[in-house]
Amino acid sequence: MSISNLGPKISRKKSVVLLLPVLLVITLLLTGCGADLTVDTSVNEKGAGQRAFHIYVSQSDLEQVSGGEPALTQALKAAMPQVLTMSSSADESGVQYTFTMDFKNIDELKQKSAQILGFEPQIRFTRQGSPFAREYVLEEDTDMNAYFQWAIDAAKPLVSSENQSSMVETVSNKVLLPGWSDFSSTNTSAWSAASTKSNPVKRVEVETAVSESSPARTVTVVVNQDTVKAIDQEEKNLIPRFLKEKTKVTKIKTEQQNGTVRYTFTLEGNSPAELAKKCDAIFGAGAFTYDPVEPSSFFRLYNRYHFADRYDFTSWLGASIEEPLKYVARFNGPMVDAMGTEVNGGAKELKMEAPSGYVNAEAYVKELSWVGLAALAVLVLLVLGIVIVLVIYYRRNPEKVKGYAQGVLGQVAGPKSPYACPSCGTPFNPGDKFCSKCGADIGNRCPQCGLPNKPGDKFCYACGTRLVEALEQADGSLLSSETGQMVAAAEDDAEH
Repeated sequence: MSISNLGPKISRKKSVVLLLPVLLVITLLLTGCGADLTVDTSVNEKGAGQRAFHIYVSQSDLEQVSGGEPALTQALKAAMPQVLTMSSSADESGVQYTFTMDFKNIDELKQKSAQILGFEPQIRFTRQGSPFAREYVLEEDTDMNAYFQWAIDAAKPLVSSENQSSMVETVSNKVLLPGWSDFSSTNTSAWSAASTKSNPVKRVEVETAVSESSPARTVTVVVNQDTVKAIDQEEKNLIPRFLKEKTKVTKIKTEQQNGTVRYTFTLEGNSPAELAKKCDAIFGAGAFTYDPVEPSSFFRLYNRYHFADRYDFTSWLGASIEEPLKYVARFNGPMVDAMGTEVNGGAKELKMEAPSGYVNAEAYVKELSWVGLAALAVLVLLVLGIVIVLVIYYRRNPEKVKGYAQGVLGQVAGPKSPYACPSCGTPFNPGDKFCSKCGADIGNRCPQCGLPNKPGDKFCYACGTRLVEALEQADGSLLSSETGQMVAAAEDDAEH
């Protein structure tokens, strides 16, 4: 065959190759591409929501339907399951049918889906994690094509037999869950959609009573009231229930304060090691120790301890924390340095803030030992015994006690004046027996110090010496009531 004869054959082959794509396009335009099917499911925090089934038919596909859009709409409406509500919208490009059903919970979704499918599907909705970082998961094992079988069966009589095999072009599945969710897939069987909803915590407060025998830790989670309302949309009192399950405590104290809700729980232990074990179970691996620095000794008045506390007090909540963590550790004695010298003025509290939530606290503390406590107890009992003895003695001998008290006060303050009236304080000359101003008897002088006292005083106001109580005899002389001896000659009142 000559080369000149090959030219027309090659040209005919090129024409055939170019014609094939054109014929394919024309065929698609004439036969249509099939409907686009979509299952759109939205579920809220409580498990309630809506499921919508969308059927989009292009204008070219409607041309392959006998009777067009009116006939297709009538057929779908007649075959639609009773649990569905139908709506449609059309434009020059085609028509979209939407069939919706609402459900109050997942069980109701299963029941209504069974009326569409003819069997109950396997649908699971789980909520897990912290209320402050809640994870929602929706799973289903059903082939989503099955949800449209009733619509395909209704439209088949309106489509020619050669086009019935291509009635469906695509099937897609979309899910909207609380929080961030953008699940969309063409995998129509055994699918799973998940989302996480974050609710911030305002602040966490930690107070620890440090002790070798009975340490206790109080943790308060502070949440804005608006955040609490958002969390309660899923379940009322979800936060305290979560805290109880997480901490294993029986009581969560709840109180409202300044636009916030405070949730407080307390962890207790019989030793630092026991409290550390409870903290590890909640906050993750950390350290809480309170160990003596020196070996125990019966004769030591004070014991020194080394305190360490290292925990992340916020990560267990799984949420963002708006404010720095507030931390306080309280001790039974003053903080000291490694040598035992008091620091921070002998403060018994260690305070700090932790923006990240992680606390790395360390201190040395000085506490009274058992010997010191016993010595303090003995001292208190001794003082108390002395007070009791003095009270009993005063009740039995009030005048003596008053005299002793006057003597002590006199020695401390000193006498007002050796030559002053004990009644009004007016100075007088030695030898005067009566005050020139008030007429008081100033002759009642102390036999010990010689200072004058008020008439009737039984004890010297200056030195406390007991004054002689004189009794006047019938002849006018004075006789001591204690010794029975003569005291002084009686003064003749007439002279005055």
